[in-house]
Amino acid sequence: MNEHTNREPEFLRLFTGARDDIMAYIYSLTLSHADAEDIFQEVSLLLWEKFGDYRPDGNFRAWARKMAWNKTQNWRRRKGETVWDPDAIAALGAAFEDEERERGTLTDVKAALEHCLVRLSAVNRLILQQLYGESRSYKTLARFLKRSVRGLKVTAHRVRERVGDCVERRMAQERRQA
Repeated sequence: MNEHTNREPEFLRLFTGARDDIMAYIYSLTLSHADAEDIFQEVSLLLWEKFGDYRPDGNFRAWARKMAWNKTQNWRRRKGETVWDPDAIAALGAAFEDEERERGTLTDVKAALEHCLVRLSAVNRLILQQLYGESRSYKTLARFLKRSVRGLKVTAHRVRERVGDCVERRMAQERRQA
């Protein structure tokens, strides 16, 4: 078994997570779904062939965008189209990186929130899930839990604060470990 085959699960995980971003990037360079699909197929094969060159501590999406940019430029040359200015490509790449960072932050917040919700009591999780996930009214939920509406509002407020504090602590901890 060669090193490339040993890294197949890693490639599949990274590629699957980046597939839509790579496709969107190619489409933004071609503005043609059909052409973007054709180039995407070439890029997919190239990424697998060159995966041995990818550094595991690198940014897979940025690495994939470079490959996609090269393939797209070659496609433009073959069609006799103008090759894009490197500054325009850099600006487009920066926009994709900004969006990627924002999405990463949202993913981190979601993971921290899930971590914190698991630590709540079953009743407090139920309260949040019913009020915010199921959009139940305080009155309906209070009746179900055999509590006063006012008492339920106080509890919900305290639980939200506790979860918010937990998420902030978890995010700070993640930043320190990064």
